[in-house]
Amino acid sequence: MNTRSSLIIDVEGVRNPDLPGKVKEREEGDDTPDIPSPINTQIVVIGAMMLDERMQYRKFRFFTETREDLVEFATLLNNTKLRVVTFNGRRYDLPVITHAMFRHGIQCRRYYSASKNDDFRYRYSINGPHLDLLDHLSDFGNARRSGLDQYAKAIGLPGKDGTSGDDVQGMWTRGEIEAIRNYNAQDVLCTAAVALRDQWMVGGFKNKAEFQRAARGVVEGMVRDVPALAEYTSKINMDRFLDVFERPVAPTQPPPNHVPTDTEPPFSLE
Repeated sequence: MNTRSSLIIDVEGVRNPDLPGKVKEREEGDDTPDIPSPINTQIVVIGAMMLDERMQYRKFRFFTETREDLVEFATLLNNTKLRVVTFNGRRYDLPVITHAMFRHGIQCRRYYSASKNDDFRYRYSINGPHLDLLDHLSDFGNARRSGLDQYAKAIGLPGKDGTSGDDVQGMWTRGEIEAIRNYNAQDVLCTAAVALRDQWMVGGFKNKAEFQRAARGVVEGMVRDVPALAEYTSKINMDRFLDVFERPVAPTQPPPNHVPTDTEPPFSLE
């Protein structure tokens, strides 16, 4: 099970005006979003939520594509007591971040170390330095993939709430930086919620009470650190978000004078 603190991140990026690259020629009927390659992507904001090793909320902050922020972020990535948690981060978020470090000449040794037990790019472990939830929940591409919006809505969150990553380029062009930051914080919260449910599924919480304390903590903590999310979080169906099944602990011996009933299973797996 997880023994590291978790840094849950989400990146919002736009086409780099200094390295625009080639714009893909669209065929008729092609509605695929125009996502630039990592080297052609400028980071607008990285939202980062810190959870401790029991997935309890600690803090949230934004990073930007300044050298100072990226140096600080590289320091986090180099911390062996920390794992990064993303949703589709293997294909988007982490390559965008490492290419920004490439442009700024910043070392990120641990990401490229490829050591046997600490490899960011090894996919098949939930205990490594990077957990990509989309990769894990889709059985590493064997199951059909769904977006963060659908996973979040499945457990009671509002999901994208009318905005998507496709809108960020236009928002940035119009100078709506605060709106991008708020959208980014929503995505980090949704990613954290999915991470908590995923952690429950793999047996990463001691009990239901610990899970529920962590779930309430991420919602309350985000509102405290990003007050603009108060309206968004008011739309969360907390009953559904907190509703996980905890099997009752069976008594070691039947009570005296116990009489089996028709509702009991006809056999035992013990």
